[in-house]
Amino acid sequence: MTRGRDNQAARLSDILELIQARQQSGLLSVERFADGRFDEGDIYFKDGLPIYVHAGNLVGEDALAWLASWRQVYFSFVKGVSPPVVPPIQPQPKVLLKEGDPVYGLASSRPGLPPTGIDALIPQKLLGDQGVLSLPLTRPQRSIYLLVDGRRSIADLARCTRKNTQDVRQILNELREHGLISLERS
Repeated sequence: MTRGRDNQAARLSDILELIQARQQSGLLSVERFADGRFDEGDIYFKDGLPIYVHAGNLVGEDALAWLASWRQVYFSFVKGVSPPVVPPIQPQPKVLLKEGDPVYGLASSRPGLPPTGIDALIPQKLLGDQGVLSLPLTRPQRSIYLLVDGRRSIADLARCTRKNTQDVRQILNELREHGLISLERS
């Protein structure tokens, strides 16, 4: 069942940190069995940085965030493997936070493989939690607002809510328009 993935690790994030520290290039192939289902993913690295990530039907940062949360994994790492040729990702319409904003390209100071760009921003509440239930918010807006603690990045909020980062950014934009949060550099 391990398809050549003969190494085992308690946490995939430990392997990601090791590859980053060694600045390795190649393919990390991973799998796990959790919640009665078998999951697989691939991460291509160049000089210790992930350049292409695929897991299930996810790609990019969403796939990396999901993979980084895995526990009890089997893996293999093959040096020198180049990533597949993929078409460039087209920008998504109607996202207020986007590439080109002054905050694009920020990196987090967290260890391991940090979120980059917009997803490294950390939302801050502008008001206290008093009366949060009386605010005119939708359920998704309220669930994100309650998780904003000044420490979680946008990528962290996506992992906590199991939403993709684009949806979380959209909800955070709505909360910012309501004057409830601001976005800070990590």
